[in-house]
Amino acid sequence: MTTKTNGSTPSRDQVIKEATYYAAIHGHYDTSEAAQKTNLLTISVFDMASMEKLPANASHKFYIMINETAYMVTRLKDGNYQVEEHDQEERHQEERKLRAAVLDYGTYYLTGTGAGYIPGDGDESREKYIKELLEDEDNYDHYEEEEQPESDKHPIIRDEEVTIAVGEGFVSGPAQPCSRQWYVQIGPAHCCHIGLIGYRADNDQPEFVGADEE
Repeated sequence: MTTKTNGSTPSRDQVIKEATYYAAIHGHYDTSEAAQKTNLLTISVFDMASMEKLPANASHKFYIMINETAYMVTRLKDGNYQVEEHDQEERHQEERKLRAAVLDYGTYYLTGTGAGYIPGDGDESREKYIKELLEDEDNYDHYEEEEQPESDKHPIIRDEEVTIAVGEGFVSGPAQPCSRQWYVQIGPAHCCHIGLIGYRADNDQPEFVGADEE
């Protein structure tokens, strides 16, 4: 992902702030003040300039960990930011892939099962449906006199307390709580909860169940 900011060269502190923001957006994290105040984001930043020679066209480079995912963010001299996923450890890769699968299933659930996006259709198809949900004009009438919240401009995946349990049709016996759960939001009026049921025995891929926002 490459993003460009406007204006003169910012201070180092401002570059760190912007680099962290773009890493969080790339990972579909909630960047709102509320999320930060409730400690939903644990962020660590390492300046790579002291550890390696920067490319000739770069002014800064940071290794950024957000919760259990990691990114390498480079600020180019023309003001662009480049974000690359950095699977330094197996847990980083596993968490990143799991969050990608959550977004995949969340897009499927929010576009209407059987009528919209189908899980596994690919990045291009998924991005098409996400764009449609984000640009749903019927959901932006209440922003005429106020600025659109940042969280409504990009998908959000937020870990949350498990409340979804699955029973007959997913597992045998009494209903069992999901092992993990996320809140997924794509645009101001497209929200749902996604629970992790488990992993398929044949291919070790995660299986999910969705629930509407109450």
